[in-house]
Amino acid sequence: MRPTIVKNNDDCRMSLGVSGGRRIMSAVLQLIAFFIDFSINLETVIHHPRINVHGDENILFDTAMDLGISEKLSQMSDKVTDYPRNFS
Repeated sequence: MRPTIVKNNDDCRMSLGVSGGRRIMSAVLQLIAFFIDFSINLETVIHHPRINVHGDENILFDTAMDLGISEKLSQMSDKVTDYPRNFS
């Protein structure tokens, strides 16, 4: 598990703990970005489709991802692979 606390000055904005292997860093970063940068509520953030890049050239994307985003990723790299929802 990777426990993470997001603070604004001295106030806790959110605390988050997720399990996973290689995908954990990008998952935590995206969850925080969706919550903080886009003001998406936490319940929606947890179920929001994500992209994963975990150190190699492969790009994984949730099959629930907007088709336009997955097409754009495929234009950027030939190593784009979809993965099923609830993958991580």
